[in-house]
Amino acid sequence: MTREELRAQIDAVDATIAAAFAARMDLARQVAQTKRGGAPVLDKARELEVAEKFAAHLPAPLTQYGQSLLETLLSLSRSYQRNLLLAEKPQGATVAVQGVEGAFGHCACLALFNEPNILFFRNFAGVFSAVEQGLCTYGVLPVENSTAGSVEQVRSLMGQYHFRTVRAVRLRVHQCLLVTPGTRLENIREVRSHPQALLQCGEFLQSLPHAHSAPSENTATAAREVAELGQKDVAAIASPACAKLYGLEILVRDIADKSDNFTRFLCIERADEGFEIPEHYEEIAADEDA
Repeated sequence: MTREELRAQIDAVDATIAAAFAARMDLARQVAQTKRGGAPVLDKARELEVAEKFAAHLPAPLTQYGQSLLETLLSLSRSYQRNLLLAEKPQGATVAVQGVEGAFGHCACLALFNEPNILFFRNFAGVFSAVEQGLCTYGVLPVENSTAGSVEQVRSLMGQYHFRTVRAVRLRVHQCLLVTPGTRLENIREVRSHPQALLQCGEFLQSLPHAHSAPSENTATAAREVAELGQKDVAAIASPACAKLYGLEILVRDIADKSDNFTRFLCIERADEGFEIPEHYEEIAADEDA
């Protein structure tokens, strides 16, 4: 048989595999519909059963390769089911978020869920712990910013908790300088915000030679502090939503060093052991309400 004839047969087998894959994923979609009541996507006992049956159909020399193929199929199936379930934006899910109302994590959570029951935590460890202990079904955490890079506080905690990633959202971040109404730019002596936000707005802060930066737990926390102080020499870097929420004035809009300023958030759920960030999961884009 010639090489061209063999390749033609391979093409025919590939077409059969593609059709079988589509059929398998459609069945995974139907299984996902049966899990809308809150059943976990991962069923270890079922996956072990599938692996045994799959191996039984393979000749010995191909067992190892078949196992790799099946692991990929199962991972894709889980990812597909999670994305389908989350794409419906579950109503009333209990979600852990770091910070306070108006924070970018809050905005990311609203992009992922419909009318979620949100529990706010002072730090990222609280979010991980709430998910691992079952206090919250999901957690929303920032992992990377297009300007400032990785959120190291979150990255350093990942290996300490049991979780898996089920979805991601890429949120456009509008960093603004918020002040007590009537404040003038030349009077500002202190600018408060989360360290990541301060990094994202480094060039703007350098244009305020008489002001120093003061880190806060969260951008929204900084905005709330400025509102509570009521002073005309303190400002916060936070979202436009925080201005509305805390009765502040937007003195300067979009002060980040880069105009295309995005933060990537992961939505996590509890896992039995270790942590997993799958290679395949849906990432959606969302604009923070300006």
